[in-house]
Amino acid sequence: YCDGGSFAKYIRDSHQNLARPFNWEECINLLTDAAQGLAFIHAHRSTTHGDVKPENMLIQHGRLKIADFGLAIVTATIVTKFTGELSCKAGTTCFMAPELRLGSARSAAGPNTDVWGFGCVMANAVTGYLPFCEARSEQELLLALSQEKSVYSKQHARSGHPQRMLDLIDRCCNYRASARPTMETVEDELRRILSSC
Repeated sequence: YCDGGSFAKYIRDSHQNLARPFNWEECINLLTDAAQGLAFIHAHRSTTHGDVKPENMLIQHGRLKIADFGLAIVTATIVTKFTGELSCKAGTTCFMAPELRLGSARSAAGPNTDVWGFGCVMANAVTGYLPFCEARSEQELLLALSQEKSVYSKQHARSGHPQRMLDLIDRCCNYRASARPTMETVEDELRRILSSC
């Protein structure tokens, strides 16, 4: 129902024609919308989205909207079951925070897991590649996570990218969950990056 389709489609379309300059201002504007939406649900709705990926971000009238709250977790709700079922969802695995992917403790899910997913979305937008694109199987992905490898290769970054975006991706995709910034901080940093474009 959104005229611009998904952010995944936007990323694919933007990276298909390498001869055309990448519109960093537009991309960062869209990412800022998503960061603002996630910051809002974290701060005002005590909710963790639980499945942050480009397919769950939709573009409507040039603005990015967060969609698909099917795996959302409301902090005030007591949930007794959390298994590895998330990993079976196509396209979700490579955006999932390592504490969720490698563990099964329900308490591990929280706003900082959304921050990891958002960092992976930014990496996808900057490079055009999925996170951990070199992992060819579930086992290779798990190995990459257990070895705390970077979610992306800096050599894949599209020319003209703001260096501060790479720094922000690295902060969001910190393997120590408590060291990740809040989505509010991510939103503020994206606005600063945008003002320097």
